[in-house]
Amino acid sequence: MAGTQVVVLAAAFLLLWAAPLPDGFFSDYGAVAGPVSWLVCSAVTARREKIPLKRALIAAAAGGGAAALVGLAVDHTLGLVAGVAVFAAACATEPESRSRPPAPRPRASRAC
Repeated sequence: MAGTQVVVLAAAFLLLWAAPLPDGFFSDYGAVAGPVSWLVCSAVTARREKIPLKRALIAAAAGGGAAALVGLAVDHTLGLVAGVAVFAAACATEPESRSRPPAPRPRASRAC
């Protein structure tokens, strides 16, 4: 899952890098372009890995938050690593079942 996210993010990076964007685009709009790209890449990863979209977008929000915090505190690249790790961990965690627990099975009687 993390590998898919890294590949999709790298592809998005290359597309944005090669795109004929005006000078200063990322200085002016990076705070919007980054999170939007992150969410789009997370949706692509969810489709590829067959993860429910809602779960993937919640994981993307958690990963994006981690990426932002680490990126601001330490470095942008380390922030991306942290974001991918949190995203993958959140996607891999199975949600708890909301159904009732199974009824206890009756005990078998011992015959003498």
